[in-house]
Amino acid sequence: MEVLKSFLLNENGKLKFYSKIILVVGLLIVSFFIVRMVQKVILKSIKKRFKTLHGPEGKRFQTLISLIESLTKTFILIIWFFATISIFGIDAKGLVATAGIGGLAIGLAAKTFIEDFISGIFILAENVFNIGDYVSIAGKEGVVVDVGLRITVIRDFNGELHTIPNNLIKIVTNRSKNIQRALVEVQISYESDLAKAKELLTKGLAEKFEGAKSVIEAPILQAPVELMDSGVLLRVVAYTVPGEQWRIEREMREEIKNILDRNNIEIPYNKMDINLKTDKDA
Repeated sequence: MEVLKSFLLNENGKLKFYSKIILVVGLLIVSFFIVRMVQKVILKSIKKRFKTLHGPEGKRFQTLISLIESLTKTFILIIWFFATISIFGIDAKGLVATAGIGGLAIGLAAKTFIEDFISGIFILAENVFNIGDYVSIAGKEGVVVDVGLRITVIRDFNGELHTIPNNLIKIVTNRSKNIQRALVEVQISYESDLAKAKELLTKGLAEKFEGAKSVIEAPILQAPVELMDSGVLLRVVAYTVPGEQWRIEREMREEIKNILDRNNIEIPYNKMDINLKTDKDA
């Protein structure tokens, strides 16, 4: 024991400099251990208890859990920081008061942190978006994968992650709320029977999506929408539950193509006629 004391303490009974470093690193390890314990034990048990939640309630619950995780990390790291400066005998108030330019930088950083923090609280309180929502934020589009006290992370269709500070979130377009429109446009040739095409598409699409839980309003055919260079433009519009509009559009395109093909109604496309002349023709 005496050997350990002499190794860690100086003649005045105070911690040596390297002893303080060891203590600070040890506290940091303990802090991360506490964070992991909170995530693995407490939050995991909460998730298990409420795992039956689905839909908007489930998304909001996931967002709340994400914010709690972020708050826990921030709170524990702040405690570690003040414990660290206390170990080195630094007065926090004196540090800020005498730091000069450094104090200004700390103040600006704190201001940004507070703005991010407050924005994160408002995002949760006002239910602007939740984890799993498809949104457009600060010029980026994608699915929300994480909401923290400082940042929000979204993943776009390419799989790229975009990290956005919460204080930059001014305008949000949320495509996962309320009803969504599924829209498909198709042309048929001028030689085709327009009345027949309208009748077949109206009947076929109604049968295809009858009873579909994702479709709030069945597909409605709007025709003719416009007379194009190569054919008559038809438009089909349906309204779906949030997040299902793209799948319904794909299914409508496939069904429209099948209906037109079965009834020999031409979908115009660019064609090229090649005439070969022989010496005899010349």
